[in-house]
Amino acid sequence: MPSGQNASLMVLTRLGHYGILPFWFWGGRMQKWGRALTLAGIGWYIALCIVIGAVVGVWLDRLLGTRIWLTLIGLTFGLFLAMFGAYRMVVAVMKDTRDGGK
Repeated sequence: MPSGQNASLMVLTRLGHYGILPFWFWGGRMQKWGRALTLAGIGWYIALCIVIGAVVGVWLDRLLGTRIWLTLIGLTFGLFLAMFGAYRMVVAVMKDTRDGGK
């Protein structure tokens, strides 16, 4: 029995072939949109990691009165987390693309 996501894709693909769904739902086009949305999500992930790291650093600097040091540490931590997470997400998308979305 196929997994939940694959079963949903199979149902949508069949509905598209029978003319029940519009043309843009047919077959692989839906998978391409899914990949595009995943890549857009990676961009948001990177931005949020960096911004949250910087904001927490600024907040801690103001709270503890430590000039700019905790801001730099927060920003560095956010950058590291963003790059590490983005790398893992891109590898997963590339693997899915190579496997043909299976």
